[in-house]
Formats: sequence, C-alpha cells, structure tokens
Amino acid sequence: MRNLIRVALLTGFGIGSTLVGGGAGTASADNITCFIHAIEPWKTDHNSIAPINFGFKVHCTGKPALRNVTTKLWRYDPKDGKQYVHSERNDNTTDPDVETLYSASCSSAGILYQFHTEAIVNAFNGNWDREPDNSSTIAAIC
Repeated sequence: MRNLIRVALLTGFGIGSTLVGGGAGTASADNITCFIHAIEPWKTDHNSIAPINFGFKVHCTGKPALRNVTTKLWRYDPKDGKQYVHSERNDNTTDPDVETLYSASCSSAGILYQFHTEAIVNAFNGNWDREPDNSSTIAAIC
C-alpha cells in the first residue's frame, strides 16, 4: 500500500513516467556524456634527454557541438616536494572518439622525477559534461 501511494504521488508530479517508462539514466538525443582516459606517460628511451610521451583517449555519446580536452603532464620534484606542469596541450576537435598522443622534451639534467597525466574533457550538445581523469604515476629520468 505504501509503495502504491508513493507511485501515485510520483506520477502526480510527473516523475512516474521517468520511473516506469524507461528508467533513470536514459539520455535524450540532445544530451552528451563523454568518458576520458588519461594515458600514462612513458619515455621513448632510457637516456635523460629522451622525450616523454603522454596523452588521452575520449569517447562521447553522440557528436559534441563543442569539445575541449586539456591534457597536462605533471612532474613531481622530490627535492622540494612540489608538482609542476611539465607540458600542457589542448584539443578542440568535435570528434566523439579520439586518441591523441603528445611528446614533451626533457633536459640533460638527469634528475629522477615522478610524472602523471591529467586529462579533463568539457563537451556540449544540449547539456555540458565535464569529466577529469588522472593516470598512474611513473618514475623517469628527465
């Protein structure tokens, strides 16, 4: 009886059609959801001056009218305990499925740092969606 009253109340407020007719989480054709994956950085060689690669993969439901992915390669310096943006790139295409790789330079200093990739997607198609992701951390000489 209690559930019947609840359904009647929800239906009276226009909510019952969502609960009964298809379930929550069903997106309309104009809405967009994007899933982002920050790609773990890796060195192209073992020497100090070898570049370090990083990037992202994104999948969006439908084609976004606007999309921006900001990808940052973070460097942690154990000497001072601080994180620095080693490299930052932006991708403004509207492709719904993209994998993009970038390369950042390293110096001959030969210092062991910790690196990770941060990727944030902002997309619009009837609604805004924002999703962040961070890769796992690697140690590399740079």
